[in-house]
Amino acid sequence: MKYTNVIFDYGNTIVEFEPMNIVRRFGVGDNADADILCEKVFDRKYWDKMDSDDITQDEFIKGVLSELPERLHSIAKDICNNWITNLPYITGMDNLIHKLKEDGYKIYLLSNISRYFAESCDKIEIFKEFDGLVFSGEIGLVKPNKDIFEYIIDKYSLIPSETVFIDDNKQNVDTAEKIGIKSLLFTGNSNEAMEFIYQ
Repeated sequence: MKYTNVIFDYGNTIVEFEPMNIVRRFGVGDNADADILCEKVFDRKYWDKMDSDDITQDEFIKGVLSELPERLHSIAKDICNNWITNLPYITGMDNLIHKLKEDGYKIYLLSNISRYFAESCDKIEIFKEFDGLVFSGEIGLVKPNKDIFEYIIDKYSLIPSETVFIDDNKQNVDTAEKIGIKSLLFTGNSNEAMEFIYQ
């Protein structure tokens, strides 16, 4: 095979990360409430700081709650603490990961995600298939910074020319390409991802 290693992003690559769908799965039926929860719970000003380990989970929740009416505090806390265990697979991606393992590929995860969720990754069944997991919150490096790509390459002794990276963010893909990792900008098509890997 041309490549031996595959590095995946997580949100919107393996699983669907759509704030409104997440909020709805927590039983929020009122449209106005759903809108404000989406806006405040998933505000990048908090998420980016969590991903880089600049704030804790408790500080994240405190910030979110400060911008919400008290009647939404309980559901907001529930979403903040448990959103990651409630994400559906993008069609075909779980099957692709299983196939890669069966065919002898080494597979890795590279995700911008908080330390809090990195520490509870044993709740995610698909992670058991992976040969290595790198979460930004645990190391203080975030995509698209090239340092995080160099980190995963060094940590697992990967050869860039034998490695494929799949991510839904163009900046991340561009950075990986610059350090010699063949990369696919994922658009939600698992068949396209399979063809790219097995080319």
